[in-house]
Amino acid sequence: MVSLFCFSLVITGITQGGSLDTLFGENGFTVWDNNGNTDAFYSMTQSSDGKIFLSGYTANGNNETPAIIQLDPNGKRNNAFGNEGMVALEPTATSGETADIAIYGESIYVAYYATIDENFSGAITKYDLSGIPDSSFGETGKKTISYNAQSYTPKSIAIDDQENIYVLAIRGAGFIVMKMDKNGVADQPYGDNGVFFYEFDQGFANLEDISLLADGLILITGQHFISSSTDPEAPLVVFRLNTSGNLDETFHQTGFRSIELGEDILLSAYKIFWSEQEEKLIIIGSYYSDNHDGLVMRLNPDGSDDDSFGNSGVVLIEEIRQPLYDGFRDLEGRIVVAGDDYIIRLTATGEKDNSFGTNGIVSDQYNIYACDMDATGNYLVTGSSYNGNDLDGFVSKYLAEDMSSSTEDIDHQLLNVESTPNPFVDYINVSIYNKNDLPSARIVIQNQIGQVVYRSPSFHLNFGINHISINEKLSTLEPQTYILSVVTGKGVTSKKVIKL
Repeated sequence: MVSLFCFSLVITGITQGGSLDTLFGENGFTVWDNNGNTDAFYSMTQSSDGKIFLSGYTANGNNETPAIIQLDPNGKRNNAFGNEGMVALEPTATSGETADIAIYGESIYVAYYATIDENFSGAITKYDLSGIPDSSFGETGKKTISYNAQSYTPKSIAIDDQENIYVLAIRGAGFIVMKMDKNGVADQPYGDNGVFFYEFDQGFANLEDISLLADGLILITGQHFISSSTDPEAPLVVFRLNTSGNLDETFHQTGFRSIELGEDILLSAYKIFWSEQEEKLIIIGSYYSDNHDGLVMRLNPDGSDDDSFGNSGVVLIEEIRQPLYDGFRDLEGRIVVAGDDYIIRLTATGEKDNSFGTNGIVSDQYNIYACDMDATGNYLVTGSSYNGNDLDGFVSKYLAEDMSSSTEDIDHQLLNVESTPNPFVDYINVSIYNKNDLPSARIVIQNQIGQVVYRSPSFHLNFGINHISINEKLSTLEPQTYILSVVTGKGVTSKKVIKL
Protein backbone atom coordinates (compact mmCIF):
# COMPACT_ATOMS: atom_id res chain seq x y z
CA MET A 1 0.00 0.00 0.00
CA VAL A 2 1.37 3.43 -0.91
CA SER A 3 0.71 6.17 1.62
CA LEU A 4 0.81 9.85 0.77
CA PHE A 5 1.73 12.71 3.07
CA CYS A 6 1.07 16.13 1.64
CA PHE A 7 0.36 19.68 2.71
CA SER A 8 -0.38 22.89 0.93
CA LEU A 9 -0.03 26.57 1.64
CA VAL A 10 -1.85 29.27 -0.27
CA ILE A 11 -0.63 32.82 -0.52
CA THR A 12 -3.68 35.06 -0.22
CA GLY A 13 -1.61 38.15 0.35
CA ILE A 14 1.99 39.01 1.09
CA THR A 15 2.53 40.93 4.31
CA GLN A 16 5.59 42.82 5.42
CA GLY A 17 8.68 41.17 6.88
CA GLY A 18 9.94 42.01 10.32
CA SER A 19 7.62 40.10 12.65
CA LEU A 20 8.99 37.92 15.44
CA ASP A 21 9.58 34.23 14.76
CA THR A 22 7.33 32.82 17.49
CA LEU A 23 8.97 29.38 17.21
CA PHE A 24 12.24 30.83 18.55
CA GLY A 25 12.72 30.93 22.32
CA GLU A 26 9.54 32.15 24.00
CA ASN A 27 7.44 33.82 21.30
CA GLY A 28 10.54 35.05 19.50
CA PHE A 29 12.68 36.02 22.53
CA THR A 30 15.23 34.37 24.78
CA VAL A 31 16.09 36.37 27.90
CA TRP A 32 19.20 35.55 29.93
CA ASP A 33 19.15 36.47 33.63
CA ASN A 34 22.13 34.95 35.43
CA ASN A 35 20.83 34.51 38.99
CA GLY A 36 19.53 38.06 39.14
CA ASN A 37 22.83 39.57 37.96
CA THR A 38 23.20 42.33 35.40
CA ASP A 39 23.92 40.80 31.99
CA ALA A 40 24.47 42.14 28.47
CA PHE A 41 25.50 40.64 25.12
CA TYR A 42 27.69 42.66 22.72
CA SER A 43 28.60 40.20 19.97
CA MET A 44 27.23 37.04 18.42
CA THR A 45 28.33 34.23 16.12
CA GLN A 46 27.00 30.83 15.01
CA SER A 47 28.57 27.40 14.58
CA SER A 48 28.12 25.37 11.41
CA ASP A 49 25.22 23.43 12.97
CA GLY A 50 23.36 26.61 13.92
CA LYS A 51 24.23 26.91 17.63
CA ILE A 52 24.28 30.54 18.79
CA PHE A 53 27.24 31.88 20.78
CA LEU A 54 26.99 35.22 22.58
CA SER A 55 29.59 37.27 24.38
CA GLY A 56 29.38 40.18 26.79
CA TYR A 57 29.49 40.31 30.57
CA THR A 58 27.71 39.23 33.72
CA ALA A 59 27.88 41.38 36.85
CA ASN A 60 27.41 40.60 40.51
CA GLY A 61 27.25 43.88 42.40
CA ASN A 62 30.12 46.04 41.19
CA ASN A 63 32.09 43.15 39.69
CA GLU A 64 31.74 42.67 35.93
CA THR A 65 32.99 39.39 34.50
CA PRO A 66 33.50 38.80 30.76
CA ALA A 67 31.40 35.80 29.75
CA ILE A 68 30.16 33.70 26.81
CA ILE A 69 26.78 31.96 26.53
CA GLN A 70 25.48 29.30 24.15
CA LEU A 71 21.92 28.72 22.92
CA ASP A 72 20.55 26.02 20.67
CA PRO A 73 19.32 27.14 17.20
CA ASN A 74 15.75 27.27 18.52
CA GLY A 75 16.77 29.80 21.19
CA LYS A 76 16.73 27.35 24.09
CA ARG A 77 19.42 27.47 26.76
CA ASN A 78 22.02 24.70 26.52
CA ASN A 79 23.02 23.76 30.08
CA ALA A 80 25.67 21.36 28.74
CA PHE A 81 27.80 24.33 27.68
CA GLY A 82 30.22 25.52 30.37
CA ASN A 83 28.44 25.96 33.71
CA GLU A 84 24.69 25.78 33.01
CA GLY A 85 25.09 27.45 29.65
CA MET A 86 27.72 30.06 30.53
CA VAL A 87 31.50 30.35 30.69
CA ALA A 88 32.93 33.12 32.90
CA LEU A 89 36.31 34.00 31.38
CA GLU A 90 37.77 35.73 34.44
CA PRO A 91 35.66 34.92 37.54
CA THR A 92 37.87 37.04 39.82
CA ALA A 93 37.70 40.16 37.62
CA THR A 94 36.35 43.35 39.16
CA SER A 95 35.49 44.71 35.70
CA GLY A 96 35.63 43.57 32.13
CA GLU A 97 33.70 42.36 29.11
CA THR A 98 34.18 40.41 25.91
CA ALA A 99 34.90 42.54 22.86
CA ASP A 100 34.27 39.95 20.14
CA ILE A 101 33.78 36.25 19.50
CA ALA A 102 34.52 34.07 16.46
CA ILE A 103 34.30 30.37 15.59
CA TYR A 104 36.53 28.27 13.35
CA GLY A 105 35.62 24.59 13.05
CA GLU A 106 35.40 23.20 16.60
CA SER A 107 37.11 26.16 18.28
CA ILE A 108 35.77 29.36 19.86
CA TYR A 109 38.04 32.40 20.01
CA VAL A 110 37.13 35.23 22.36
CA ALA A 111 38.76 38.66 22.65
CA TYR A 112 38.15 40.37 25.99
CA TYR A 113 39.56 42.76 28.58
CA ALA A 114 39.42 42.67 32.35
CA THR A 115 40.80 44.20 35.53
CA ILE A 116 42.15 41.57 37.93
CA ASP A 117 43.80 42.61 41.20
CA GLU A 118 43.82 46.20 39.89
CA ASN A 119 45.79 45.13 36.81
CA PHE A 120 44.16 45.80 33.43
CA SER A 121 44.90 43.54 30.49
CA GLY A 122 43.49 42.59 27.12
CA ALA A 123 43.65 39.01 25.89
CA ILE A 124 42.34 36.40 23.48
CA THR A 125 41.41 32.92 24.70
CA LYS A 126 40.32 29.68 23.07
CA TYR A 127 37.61 27.13 23.97
CA ASP A 128 36.04 24.14 22.31
CA LEU A 129 32.33 24.14 21.40
CA SER A 130 31.37 22.65 24.76
CA GLY A 131 33.02 25.48 26.70
CA ILE A 132 36.23 23.69 27.76
CA PRO A 133 39.33 25.95 27.61
CA ASP A 134 42.31 25.02 25.45
CA SER A 135 45.21 25.17 27.93
CA SER A 136 47.77 24.82 25.11
CA PHE A 137 46.74 28.13 23.50
CA GLY A 138 49.04 31.11 24.09
CA GLU A 139 50.19 31.54 27.66
CA THR A 140 48.30 28.80 29.58
CA GLY A 141 45.07 29.18 27.67
CA LYS A 142 45.18 32.84 26.69
CA LYS A 143 47.31 35.24 24.69
CA THR A 144 47.88 38.71 26.16
CA ILE A 145 47.39 41.57 23.71
CA SER A 146 50.38 43.88 24.09
CA TYR A 147 52.93 45.77 22.02
CA ASN A 148 56.21 47.33 23.15
CA ALA A 149 55.42 46.17 26.71
CA GLN A 150 52.13 48.09 26.76
CA SER A 151 48.71 46.49 27.14
CA TYR A 152 46.14 47.15 24.41
CA THR A 153 42.35 46.90 24.57
CA PRO A 154 41.03 44.37 22.02
CA LYS A 155 38.03 45.47 19.93
CA SER A 156 37.53 42.87 17.19
CA ILE A 157 38.86 39.54 15.90
CA ALA A 158 38.81 37.76 12.53
CA ILE A 159 39.99 34.32 11.41
CA ASP A 160 41.19 33.38 7.92
CA ASP A 161 40.77 30.04 6.12
CA GLN A 162 44.10 28.78 7.55
CA GLU A 163 42.89 29.48 11.11
CA ASN A 164 45.22 32.43 11.52
CA ILE A 165 43.80 34.91 14.04
CA TYR A 166 43.81 38.69 13.62
CA VAL A 167 43.11 40.91 16.62
CA LEU A 168 42.39 44.65 16.42
CA ALA A 169 43.29 46.49 19.63
CA ILE A 170 43.63 50.15 20.67
CA ARG A 171 45.57 52.30 23.11
CA GLY A 172 45.49 56.12 23.15
CA ALA A 173 46.26 57.50 19.69
CA GLY A 174 47.48 54.15 18.38
CA PHE A 175 46.13 50.80 17.32
CA ILE A 176 47.57 47.42 16.42
CA VAL A 177 46.59 44.40 14.36
CA MET A 178 48.19 41.28 15.84
CA LYS A 179 48.42 38.10 13.76
CA MET A 180 48.90 34.67 15.34
CA ASP A 181 48.32 31.03 14.45
CA LYS A 182 45.76 28.69 16.06
CA ASN A 183 48.18 28.00 18.92
CA GLY A 184 48.61 31.66 19.80
CA VAL A 185 52.09 31.96 18.26
CA ALA A 186 52.83 35.30 16.57
CA ASP A 187 53.38 35.30 12.80
CA GLN A 188 56.86 36.83 12.81
CA PRO A 189 57.03 37.84 9.09
CA TYR A 190 53.77 39.78 9.44
CA GLY A 191 54.33 43.50 10.09
CA ASP A 192 56.75 43.98 13.00
CA ASN A 193 57.15 40.51 14.53
CA GLY A 194 53.49 39.71 14.01
CA VAL A 195 52.07 43.20 14.64
CA PHE A 196 50.94 46.08 12.42
CA PHE A 197 51.14 49.36 14.37
CA TYR A 198 49.70 52.77 13.51
CA GLU A 199 49.55 55.94 15.58
CA PHE A 200 47.74 59.20 14.81
CA ASP A 201 49.67 62.37 15.57
CA GLN A 202 46.89 63.60 17.87
CA GLY A 203 43.62 62.56 19.49
CA PHE A 204 42.39 59.00 20.04
CA ALA A 205 42.21 55.93 17.80
CA ASN A 206 38.69 54.65 18.44
CA LEU A 207 39.00 51.77 15.97
CA GLU A 208 36.15 49.26 16.26
CA ASP A 209 36.11 46.51 13.62
CA ILE A 210 38.32 44.32 11.47
CA SER A 211 37.24 42.22 8.49
CA LEU A 212 39.06 39.87 6.10
CA LEU A 213 38.75 39.71 2.32
CA ALA A 214 39.06 36.43 0.41
CA ASP A 215 42.44 37.46 -1.03
CA GLY A 216 43.98 38.03 2.42
CA LEU A 217 43.56 41.80 2.53
CA ILE A 218 42.32 43.30 5.81
CA LEU A 219 39.78 46.08 6.32
CA ILE A 220 39.69 48.19 9.50
CA THR A 221 37.30 50.99 10.46
CA GLY A 222 36.42 53.27 13.35
CA GLN A 223 36.71 56.84 14.50
CA HIS A 224 39.64 59.22 14.84
CA PHE A 225 38.58 61.51 17.67
CA ILE A 226 40.54 64.76 17.70
CA SER A 227 40.05 66.48 21.04
CA SER A 228 39.56 70.24 21.01
CA SER A 229 37.80 72.45 23.54
CA THR A 230 36.41 74.74 20.84
CA ASP A 231 36.09 72.57 17.72
CA PRO A 232 36.24 68.78 18.28
CA GLU A 233 36.66 66.68 15.16
CA ALA A 234 35.81 63.03 14.64
CA PRO A 235 36.26 61.76 11.08
CA LEU A 236 35.46 58.18 10.14
CA VAL A 237 38.59 56.28 9.11
CA VAL A 238 39.13 53.22 6.90
CA PHE A 239 42.37 51.26 6.55
CA ARG A 240 43.33 48.39 4.27
CA LEU A 241 46.34 46.19 4.99
CA ASN A 242 48.09 43.86 2.57
CA THR A 243 49.06 40.25 3.29
CA SER A 244 52.48 41.34 4.63
CA GLY A 245 50.98 43.45 7.39
CA ASN A 246 51.56 46.86 5.81
CA LEU A 247 49.27 49.57 4.44
CA ASP A 248 47.89 48.59 1.04
CA GLU A 249 48.72 51.63 -1.09
CA THR A 250 46.35 50.53 -3.87
CA PHE A 251 43.52 51.55 -1.52
CA HIS A 252 42.92 55.32 -1.75
CA GLN A 253 46.61 55.64 -2.80
CA THR A 254 47.89 55.46 0.78
CA GLY A 255 46.05 52.50 2.31
CA PHE A 256 44.07 54.87 4.50
CA ARG A 257 41.07 57.14 4.04
CA SER A 258 39.66 59.75 6.44
CA ILE A 259 36.01 60.66 5.76
CA GLU A 260 34.16 63.79 6.88
CA LEU A 261 30.59 64.77 6.01
CA GLY A 262 30.71 68.43 6.99
CA GLU A 263 31.70 70.80 9.79
CA ASP A 264 30.52 70.04 13.32
CA ILE A 265 29.52 66.48 12.35
CA LEU A 266 31.16 63.73 14.38
CA LEU A 267 31.27 60.30 12.73
CA SER A 268 31.62 56.84 14.25
CA ALA A 269 31.99 53.43 12.56
CA TYR A 270 31.35 50.11 14.31
CA LYS A 271 31.17 47.54 11.51
CA ILE A 272 32.88 46.94 8.19
CA PHE A 273 32.46 44.08 5.74
CA TRP A 274 33.05 43.21 2.10
CA SER A 275 30.08 42.25 -0.06
CA GLU A 276 31.54 39.72 -2.46
CA GLN A 277 28.46 39.64 -4.70
CA GLU A 278 28.51 43.39 -5.45
CA GLU A 279 32.27 43.82 -4.82
CA LYS A 280 31.57 46.71 -2.47
CA LEU A 281 32.76 47.72 0.98
CA ILE A 282 30.02 48.40 3.57
CA ILE A 283 30.51 50.57 6.69
CA ILE A 284 27.92 50.88 9.47
CA GLY A 285 27.94 53.50 12.22
CA SER A 286 26.53 56.87 13.20
CA TYR A 287 26.88 60.60 12.70
CA TYR A 288 26.30 63.24 15.33
CA SER A 289 25.35 66.87 14.88
CA ASP A 290 22.60 67.58 17.41
CA ASN A 291 21.77 63.88 17.87
CA HIS A 292 23.14 60.45 16.99
CA ASP A 293 21.65 59.14 13.75
CA GLY A 294 22.23 55.99 11.74
CA LEU A 295 24.90 55.91 9.03
CA VAL A 296 25.50 53.36 6.25
CA MET A 297 28.23 53.89 3.64
CA ARG A 298 29.23 51.90 0.59
CA LEU A 299 32.64 52.27 -1.06
CA ASN A 300 34.16 50.90 -4.25
CA PRO A 301 37.11 48.46 -4.00
CA ASP A 302 39.63 51.31 -4.34
CA GLY A 303 38.04 53.24 -1.44
CA SER A 304 36.15 55.77 -3.55
CA ASP A 305 32.48 56.62 -2.99
CA ASP A 306 29.93 54.31 -4.62
CA ASP A 307 27.63 56.76 -6.42
CA SER A 308 25.07 54.01 -7.11
CA PHE A 309 24.24 53.76 -3.40
CA GLY A 310 22.28 56.40 -1.46
CA ASN A 311 23.64 59.92 -1.85
CA SER A 312 27.17 59.52 -3.23
CA GLY A 313 27.62 56.31 -1.26
CA VAL A 314 26.02 57.58 1.98
CA VAL A 315 22.67 56.76 3.61
CA LEU A 316 21.65 58.78 6.68
CA ILE A 317 18.85 57.33 8.81
CA GLU A 318 17.74 60.37 10.75
CA GLU A 319 14.40 59.23 12.14
CA ILE A 320 15.84 56.63 14.55
CA ARG A 321 17.98 59.20 16.41
CA GLN A 322 20.34 56.41 17.49
CA PRO A 323 23.61 54.87 16.27
CA LEU A 324 23.89 51.61 14.31
CA TYR A 325 26.29 48.99 15.65
CA ASP A 326 26.11 46.00 13.31
CA GLY A 327 24.77 44.69 10.01
CA PHE A 328 25.04 42.20 7.16
CA ARG A 329 23.96 41.48 3.58
CA ASP A 330 21.00 39.10 3.49
CA LEU A 331 20.21 36.34 0.98
CA GLU A 332 18.42 38.74 -1.36
CA GLY A 333 21.20 41.35 -1.43
CA ARG A 334 19.51 43.72 1.02
CA ILE A 335 21.49 45.40 3.79
CA VAL A 336 20.18 44.76 7.31
CA VAL A 337 21.48 47.04 10.07
CA ALA A 338 20.67 47.32 13.77
CA GLY A 339 21.37 49.48 16.79
CA ASP A 340 19.74 50.30 20.12
CA ASP A 341 15.96 50.07 19.53
CA TYR A 342 15.85 49.50 15.78
CA ILE A 343 16.38 47.06 12.92
CA ILE A 344 16.44 48.64 9.45
CA ARG A 345 16.51 47.01 6.02
CA LEU A 346 17.81 48.81 2.94
CA THR A 347 17.55 47.83 -0.69
CA ALA A 348 20.68 47.20 -2.75
CA THR A 349 20.60 50.87 -3.81
CA GLY A 350 20.32 52.23 -0.25
CA GLU A 351 16.61 52.99 -0.01
CA LYS A 352 14.54 51.85 2.96
CA ASP A 353 12.82 48.57 2.09
CA ASN A 354 9.11 49.20 2.58
CA SER A 355 8.37 45.46 2.61
CA PHE A 356 10.06 45.29 6.03
CA GLY A 357 8.35 46.62 9.16
CA THR A 358 7.07 50.19 8.84
CA ASN A 359 8.86 52.05 6.07
CA GLY A 360 11.80 49.67 6.35
CA ILE A 361 12.16 49.95 10.14
CA VAL A 362 11.26 47.59 13.01
CA SER A 363 11.37 48.83 16.60
CA ASP A 364 12.65 46.19 19.02
CA GLN A 365 12.43 48.43 22.13
CA TYR A 366 15.58 46.90 23.58
CA ASN A 367 19.26 47.82 23.38
CA ILE A 368 20.58 46.00 20.28
CA TYR A 369 24.35 45.68 19.90
CA ALA A 370 24.77 42.88 17.34
CA CYS A 371 22.84 41.10 14.59
CA ASP A 372 23.31 38.08 12.36
CA MET A 373 21.49 35.94 9.80
CA ASP A 374 20.56 32.31 10.44
CA ALA A 375 20.75 29.43 7.94
CA THR A 376 17.23 30.03 6.61
CA GLY A 377 17.85 33.73 6.00
CA ASN A 378 16.00 35.10 9.06
CA TYR A 379 17.46 37.73 11.37
CA LEU A 380 18.89 37.37 14.89
CA VAL A 381 19.54 40.38 17.15
CA THR A 382 21.10 40.50 20.61
CA GLY A 383 21.86 43.02 23.34
CA SER A 384 20.37 43.93 26.70
CA SER A 385 16.89 44.55 28.10
CA TYR A 386 15.82 46.24 31.35
CA ASN A 387 13.62 44.15 33.63
CA GLY A 388 12.78 46.94 36.11
CA ASN A 389 15.74 46.21 38.38
CA ASP A 390 18.75 45.49 36.18
CA LEU A 391 19.79 44.48 32.68
CA ASP A 392 19.27 41.03 31.17
CA GLY A 393 20.91 39.72 28.03
CA PHE A 394 18.52 38.82 25.23
CA VAL A 395 18.33 37.32 21.75
CA SER A 396 15.35 37.68 19.42
CA LYS A 397 14.62 36.38 15.95
CA TYR A 398 12.73 38.16 13.17
CA LEU A 399 11.36 36.78 9.94
CA ALA A 400 12.92 38.16 6.79
CA GLU A 401 9.63 37.65 4.97
CA ASP A 402 6.08 37.05 6.24
CA MET A 403 3.16 35.45 4.44
CA SER A 404 -0.50 35.30 5.30
CA SER A 405 -1.96 31.95 4.26
CA SER A 406 -5.08 29.83 4.01
CA THR A 407 -5.67 26.11 3.60
CA GLU A 408 -8.75 26.77 1.44
CA ASP A 409 -7.05 25.85 -1.81
CA ILE A 410 -8.80 26.86 -5.04
CA ASP A 411 -6.12 26.20 -7.66
CA HIS A 412 -3.70 28.51 -5.82
CA GLN A 413 -1.50 25.84 -4.35
CA LEU A 414 2.00 27.09 -3.64
CA LEU A 415 3.74 24.14 -2.05
CA ASN A 416 3.25 20.34 -1.99
CA VAL A 417 5.52 17.94 -0.15
CA GLU A 418 5.00 14.23 -0.85
CA SER A 419 6.67 11.37 0.98
CA THR A 420 6.37 7.75 -0.11
CA PRO A 421 5.89 6.01 2.22
CA ASN A 422 4.69 8.30 4.96
CA PRO A 423 6.84 8.99 7.00
CA PHE A 424 9.75 9.36 4.52
CA VAL A 425 12.83 7.15 4.56
CA ASP A 426 15.44 8.41 2.12
CA TYR A 427 13.91 10.99 -0.24
CA ILE A 428 11.38 13.81 -0.46
CA ASN A 429 9.77 15.20 -3.59
CA VAL A 430 8.97 18.91 -3.42
CA SER A 431 6.60 20.60 -5.85
CA ILE A 432 6.71 24.38 -5.95
CA TYR A 433 3.95 26.18 -7.83
CA ASN A 434 5.60 29.45 -8.83
CA LYS A 435 2.47 31.55 -9.38
CA ASN A 436 4.24 34.87 -8.69
CA ASP A 437 7.12 34.35 -11.12
CA LEU A 438 9.74 34.27 -8.33
CA PRO A 439 13.25 33.92 -9.78
CA SER A 440 14.81 31.46 -7.31
CA ALA A 441 14.46 29.43 -4.12
CA ARG A 442 16.40 27.20 -1.75
CA ILE A 443 15.29 24.32 0.46
CA VAL A 444 16.34 23.99 4.10
CA ILE A 445 15.58 21.11 6.49
CA GLN A 446 16.02 21.59 10.25
CA ASN A 447 15.69 19.20 13.17
CA GLN A 448 13.64 19.80 16.32
CA ILE A 449 16.20 22.08 17.95
CA GLY A 450 16.68 24.15 14.80
CA GLN A 451 19.94 22.66 13.51
CA VAL A 452 20.23 22.67 9.72
CA VAL A 453 20.62 19.09 8.45
CA TYR A 454 20.15 19.87 4.76
CA ARG A 455 20.46 23.06 2.74
CA SER A 456 20.25 23.17 -1.04
CA PRO A 457 22.03 25.70 -3.22
CA SER A 458 19.84 28.46 -4.60
CA PHE A 459 18.10 27.11 -7.71
CA HIS A 460 16.20 28.72 -10.59
CA LEU A 461 12.40 28.65 -10.50
CA ASN A 462 10.37 28.41 -13.68
CA PHE A 463 6.93 29.98 -13.80
CA GLY A 464 4.36 27.34 -12.87
CA ILE A 465 5.12 23.99 -11.25
CA ASN A 466 8.70 23.03 -10.33
CA HIS A 467 9.62 19.51 -9.17
CA ILE A 468 12.60 19.05 -6.85
CA SER A 469 13.78 15.67 -5.55
CA ILE A 470 15.86 15.54 -2.36
CA ASN A 471 17.76 12.37 -1.48
CA GLU A 472 21.16 13.66 -0.40
CA LYS A 473 21.89 12.79 3.28
CA LEU A 474 18.24 12.04 4.10
CA SER A 475 18.82 8.29 4.67
CA THR A 476 21.33 9.07 7.45
CA LEU A 477 19.00 11.35 9.43
CA GLU A 478 17.82 10.30 12.88
CA PRO A 479 14.15 9.26 13.07
CA GLN A 480 12.20 12.31 14.27
CA THR A 481 10.08 15.21 13.05
CA TYR A 482 11.84 17.81 10.89
CA ILE A 483 10.95 21.25 9.52
CA LEU A 484 11.24 21.64 5.76
CA SER A 485 11.39 25.26 4.53
CA VAL A 486 11.26 26.68 1.03
CA VAL A 487 13.00 30.07 1.09
CA THR A 488 12.21 32.58 -1.69
CA GLY A 489 12.50 36.30 -2.12
CA LYS A 490 8.86 36.65 -1.02
CA GLY A 491 8.98 34.55 2.10
CA VAL A 492 9.76 31.33 3.92
CA THR A 493 7.20 28.50 3.77
CA SER A 494 7.70 25.82 6.46
CA LYS A 495 5.98 22.55 7.32
CA LYS A 496 6.71 19.40 9.34
CA VAL A 497 7.96 16.18 7.74
CA ILE A 498 8.62 12.89 9.56
CA LYS A 499 11.62 10.55 9.16
CA LEU A 500 11.37 6.84 10.01
